[in-house]
Amino acid sequence: PEIAFHFSNETRAILRLPKRKSVKERLEDIFSKDDVSSLYFDSVQDMNAELEGYISSPANLKKNRLSQFFYINKRPVDYRHFSFHLARAYDSMLPKSSYPMAVFFMSIPSDLVDVNVHPAKKEVKIFDSSYCDGLIYGLARKALSTHEQQALFHHDRELQEQPNVSHLPVNEGVRTEYPDQDSAGEELFNQATA
Repeated sequence: PEIAFHFSNETRAILRLPKRKSVKERLEDIFSKDDVSSLYFDSVQDMNAELEGYISSPANLKKNRLSQFFYINKRPVDYRHFSFHLARAYDSMLPKSSYPMAVFFMSIPSDLVDVNVHPAKKEVKIFDSSYCDGLIYGLARKALSTHEQQALFHHDRELQEQPNVSHLPVNEGVRTEYPDQDSAGEELFNQATA
């Protein structure tokens, strides 16, 4: 994001991206406001690597994987397991033929990654692919569960803030409290057929 980028075709500007202070600002340059507002951010870190990134809410999915990006040490890479582990994290929230948006950045010591696997240097070999897979899955799961818990918290809070209806007048002809659960159905039946 700290680099301005200008792409043109002869005399016509195709893409102009000004210098930005954050990745989120850069994402706002590229994607729609709705897409960016649906992204969850989180990070995980251990002794060997740090992984941070954005992943879309289950309500904002795409029809293909074109909005999934993975960077290792600021280099865009093709990591064949990336999409699979994102889908695993969504579990049953991901309908068939739907894909989350994701932009993940891994920082890892250069001696633990081999960038000379492919001539274009788009594919990399990581010292332990299962380690990388675990980080990807862990970050996606953490971001989704954190935001699910926040959504539940806000929903519970909204329910608590609703007006208390116990003080409202009760229809005198309908009994609203039952001494035991078994007689409740019978009592309602008798009232309805009377």
